[in-house]
Amino acid sequence: ERLLAKGPAEDPEVQEAKAQLRQQAHERQRVEERREEQEAIERVKRQVQHLKEVQNQMDRDDRLRDQKGKGKGKGKGGDLADLSEARKAELEAQMKAFLESPS
Repeated sequence: ERLLAKGPAEDPEVQEAKAQLRQQAHERQRVEERREEQEAIERVKRQVQHLKEVQNQMDRDDRLRDQKGKGKGKGKGGDLADLSEARKAELEAQMKAFLESPS
């Protein structure tokens, strides 16, 4: 392009070559922007999938705690509830860390 800029501005071939270069540069930019958009979409899809998995695990842990907690009295049910709360806190921490991560 620098070589073309030194040529006579009146020359139609030079004008056409410059126009083609500008068009190609714009097209490359559009392709790059579209690729970045697609990468961002894929990143968000992965984040959503991960959050769904974490939520499902939390739900499973809650159901397990509820099932095992029934009919046990206050003895073992309390221990299991504490374990489930610890697991829930761990999963919530993982979810928060994942949301705050750049990728």
